[in-house]
Amino acid sequence: MVKKEIRLLRRGVPRQEYLDYFLALGKEVEPGRIVGPDWEVVVGEEREAKILTCTIEEAEVIFRGEEDVVNELINDFRLKFLRAGG
Repeated sequence: MVKKEIRLLRRGVPRQEYLDYFLALGKEVEPGRIVGPDWEVVVGEEREAKILTCTIEEAEVIFRGEEDVVNELINDFRLKFLRAGG
């Protein structure tokens, strides 16, 4: 099987929401690092990003594991945290 690592920088969602989501799917082995069957996710520290006059939170999320498993995990993650303005 092919191992894969994907890094996503996500903005606008508190880090704790990411942690809660992944903890429902796997087990935390150290702070911010969650593992599941054939995958591992590391949720980076939350920091503030300034965009024009707004300040929003951002965190890097790193996905590692078997290529097909990581692809499916990322697709589900993106759907879960899809946000629309309005």
